[in-house]
Amino acid sequence: SASALERIAAAAGFKVGFPKDQWCCGLIAANAGDFKTGAHLSAQLAVALRDSKGLIVTPSASCFGAFTIDSPDWGPAPDQNLRARMRDSTRFVLQLLESNPGLVEPNRMSLKVAYHDSCQSLRQLGLKSEPRRALELAGYEVVDIPDIANCCGFGGSFSLEWPRVADRLAEWKLDAIAKTGCAVVASDNPGCLMHIAAAARKRHMELRVAHVLELVAEHLA
Repeated sequence: SASALERIAAAAGFKVGFPKDQWCCGLIAANAGDFKTGAHLSAQLAVALRDSKGLIVTPSASCFGAFTIDSPDWGPAPDQNLRARMRDSTRFVLQLLESNPGLVEPNRMSLKVAYHDSCQSLRQLGLKSEPRRALELAGYEVVDIPDIANCCGFGGSFSLEWPRVADRLAEWKLDAIAKTGCAVVASDNPGCLMHIAAAARKRHMELRVAHVLELVAEHLA
């Protein structure tokens, strides 16, 4: 997804850089109740990003929410100006597609894609129409998964602490995806994608699991 983001941004005329000393955003530690480590990791990430110029875009909705919204609750907040420069990739890419109609060559076969709303995107960031619109502008037909608000079972450290429950939730999600008749499912959260993909492999289910940005990047002009 990071590679796809780089390709899309570069095609739109952006110069893309990747600070080498980036750390974890701290969300996993904070979710486990270790706010001190979460704050430390968030601070280290801020140090790595502070000398960057322009916008800071992440392909992970969870990381975006953690750094811009959650981190002040863990300890000393990262610099407000730094947080203000950060963007979630879904809204960023949608703006690029809407302002640059020639950026993509729409998929003429109108491939159907089931869309999974991650808990973080839907509940914390209010992202619902944006990823669907981005896919539609790239020529995909988006199909909603039944019971879209249901968690896939990933939940960050939840899937490690409660694996049996997480696996069952993933099974329910696969059942819902199967009802759409789609051979491809997309989301904007790498954690959800990994969890769903692992469950599909375990079931021997023929299903492509892809980040929204990957699908958009495949149709760059």
